[in-house]
Amino acid sequence: MKDYYIQNGILVNKAADSNPINYIGSPHLQAPFESILLNKGKIPYWELHLNRIYSHLEKGALSQFFHKPTLLNETLRLIKEYSAENGKIKIVLDSKNKEYYIGFKPYVNSIEERANKPLNIHISNNRLEEYSLKSKCSLYGIQKKCIDDNYDEVLLLNNEGLIAEGLFSNLIFIKDNCLYYVHEDKCMLSGIMQNQIIEIAKKNNIQHKEVNGLSLNDLKNVDMCALCNSVQGFRIIDKISSLSHKIEYTPKSYKIYHFIVRHLTRRLC
Repeated sequence: MKDYYIQNGILVNKAADSNPINYIGSPHLQAPFESILLNKGKIPYWELHLNRIYSHLEKGALSQFFHKPTLLNETLRLIKEYSAENGKIKIVLDSKNKEYYIGFKPYVNSIEERANKPLNIHISNNRLEEYSLKSKCSLYGIQKKCIDDNYDEVLLLNNEGLIAEGLFSNLIFIKDNCLYYVHEDKCMLSGIMQNQIIEIAKKNNIQHKEVNGLSLNDLKNVDMCALCNSVQGFRIIDKISSLSHKIEYTPKSYKIYHFIVRHLTRRLC
């Protein structure tokens, strides 16, 4: 099985590496990183991701160490090693050590195909304010437990005790034909995919409203609940650990959801 990453322009085979990076970025948890979608051979949100990761760097670091054309060429070189059409790119820019890392994980399915697979979610008691870039180890520990327990994602609570977002996803829910979302200023994750969804809602006169989060009690009464990020897309939550029953959604909420998915798919082309 191929397992490579690129470090400062050098292609590294993890199997032959005496000090492998098991999870690209994990040795540099204080360095900004981006997870980026490869979908049907295209990287649709490349510029948005690069602009976001560059916003965390000092201006001097940009001109001295990290050049967009170089990062793109090296990313395409790594993808070519895998001969993949779909997958997740991960870029880490470590300005402190003047290093960059590019990793890649191939996916079998496209983002459109993954949209048809509902999510199984766990709600954590951990609060958003407990975390920052300096405590990413804790987040990865929660993520690992989530995977070990067969959950797709973990939802975190804000300081009001409301469900605010996932570890790596933004929360969106539908109630009475209105699409609700938590503004990026109140989240750890500034969501590229969430912004795409809100833009689609605005352009197509879909009612939408910003909220601080979703209470556990209100969760039982929503017409639809979903998570989104630029790698996994926009996906319905099917099961939640705190609920004993499978979530049943209304036909109207499905209609809104699939309308948005269709428009997202067009933007990926």
